[in-house]
Amino acid sequence: MNLRRPGRYLLGMDGWLLWWYDTRRCGRQLCVLLAVTAALWFTAPLVYWGSWLTAALVPLAAALCAAAIVAREPLAELHLSLPTSLARTLGRRLILLTGLLLAATTLLAVRDYVWATAALLIATAAYTAVATRSVSTASTAVFGVWLGKLLVVDRMLPGGLQPVPLLVAAAGLILLTVLRLRDGEALIHQEGE
Repeated sequence: MNLRRPGRYLLGMDGWLLWWYDTRRCGRQLCVLLAVTAALWFTAPLVYWGSWLTAALVPLAAALCAAAIVAREPLAELHLSLPTSLARTLGRRLILLTGLLLAATTLLAVRDYVWATAALLIATAAYTAVATRSVSTASTAVFGVWLGKLLVVDRMLPGGLQPVPLLVAAAGLILLTVLRLRDGEALIHQEGE
């Protein structure tokens, strides 16, 4: 029996279905960022250190969510055989996280340099998670960079000058992450360890 062939056959997902799938794969991590943002929105005006708390916790929560999103991708070697690369897939998931972070910082009306801090911490989390495939190691690296920012950068540069070096460092880490994700052999060997 001859079956009629459909007019247009699409392999896999595309469009909104693909973004919906990636949103579901981010799962609890996006909910954690929403919960932290909501808690800060209600409590920060009541606390004396509310603005500092907001400027510290929103980037930290976003970076820890990024570490979990990147490190918990279980099938890195499968992505090497798919038309869509692992770098693009993880990029979509981190774009979703960054969009939520943008909404959170707009809602909380925090300063501009919070964005630069968040970008640096997310890039640190992504690179460390790709390099080690460990959420705990990536979280430790995030806290180390955050403490370094508090103890060194905040004392050397005023708030208005901080975004440029932080964003340059974040761009460098993102470039290293993409290069690491494109090295398929390293991903396969790392997955087997």
